[in-house]
Amino acid sequence: MVSRPNAKVAILRGILATISCGSASAAELGSTDSQPPLNYGATSETAEFCVTGPRAPPKDREKPTGKKVPECAKQEPIDWSGPYIEGMFGYNWDQPSYGGVISAQVGDNIQVGRLVPGFSGGVETAGGAHQVWTAFAIGRLGYDLGRFLPYVGVGPAVTNFDHAGTGVSSAIGWTAVSGVSYRLDRNWSLTAEFSHDDFSPQAQSLAGSHRKSSDNGVRLGITFAFPSDR
Repeated sequence: MVSRPNAKVAILRGILATISCGSASAAELGSTDSQPPLNYGATSETAEFCVTGPRAPPKDREKPTGKKVPECAKQEPIDWSGPYIEGMFGYNWDQPSYGGVISAQVGDNIQVGRLVPGFSGGVETAGGAHQVWTAFAIGRLGYDLGRFLPYVGVGPAVTNFDHAGTGVSSAIGWTAVSGVSYRLDRNWSLTAEFSHDDFSPQAQSLAGSHRKSSDNGVRLGITFAFPSDR
């Protein structure tokens, strides 16, 4: 027969490694044997494998889940606070300022939670035959609905009437507005607004007894804002 010493040596080493694993397990379980376990060529990694099994992969090597963050979660919240400038055009259907109107105004907002108080002031020119211009100052209150900002406002107004070549007179009254703005991006927004002006009873004698002293109209506007970090 042909001797195979290498095979016998490998078998012997396997038996000794098994005995060493058993000794290491007994030591881990609190064996009272004062003698250290025999180690016939088994390494610490071998003993750990026999007692605890294979090591778990580290957490930093875990595979990514592949889930994407929704785009809406990346969007910054809308901030309506800060100063702005606004241009508007529209139409009044009541006398004395019936016809097309153009206005320009400046304002400022302060956002407190979802409430957006603010003020604006400006001048508008009317296309009617008797009313020349109107200046106004409005206190506003809006409610933040994300990109939409519905609002209401009221304040004093002053207007000039042209007496068909006989002179120009002024009248003091008030104006009220209600509308909604839609934010396009960080700076630009669009606005739709309904307005009511009232200059009675002083304006009745200025515009003529046969004419009304109040107006109703609609406006469309574009706004450029300077967002505030406050």
